[in-house]
Amino acid sequence: MNAEYVALSFFKSHSIHYHFKRPIITFPCPSCCQEAKMDVKNTVWACVECGDQGTLYTLIQLMEQDNVSKRILQNSKIYNPKEEIVLIRSRFEHLISKHGSSVEKLYKKVNQLIEYYQIERRPH
Repeated sequence: MNAEYVALSFFKSHSIHYHFKRPIITFPCPSCCQEAKMDVKNTVWACVECGDQGTLYTLIQLMEQDNVSKRILQNSKIYNPKEEIVLIRSRFEHLISKHGSSVEKLYKKVNQLIEYYQIERRPH
């Protein structure tokens, strides 16, 4: 069984919010709740904010031994741009159905802006 599968299974089975963009899993740091990043090739992780670090094995130990860290991991969410854009578009569609064309114009402008920045971020 490869490390990627084991790491993803750990996050899913313990209901820890994460997002995965190969080869990195981003999840809440058990110390400060900010973004921690794990390389799935070796399961080494580090927090961007507080510098805490470890491996998948240390996360497993925390889940078994430290109820505070377990609650932090299971109750914290990290910002996931893909989830956010889906939620925003869904809310716009609801508003359009209630308020019509003025909101639809705003929705189109926001989409244009999003597309512009997605193009800007692509490697050239």
